[in-house]
Amino acid sequence: MHQRIAHSHAFNSGRCAAETEPGTKAAVELVQLYDWLVSARALPQADTKETA
Repeated sequence: MHQRIAHSHAFNSGRCAAETEPGTKAAVELVQLYDWLVSARALPQADTKETA
């Protein structure tokens, strides 16, 4: 991951760049890192089902 201002802004609000500024290079990097960690089985895949 690169040092990007979007990461700093998101961190200050307790969120990630993908939540605060989706579509930016910072958000894309974060999603790619997450996907890599899931594929490497370092993290469990998130449950994307919505509960009612």
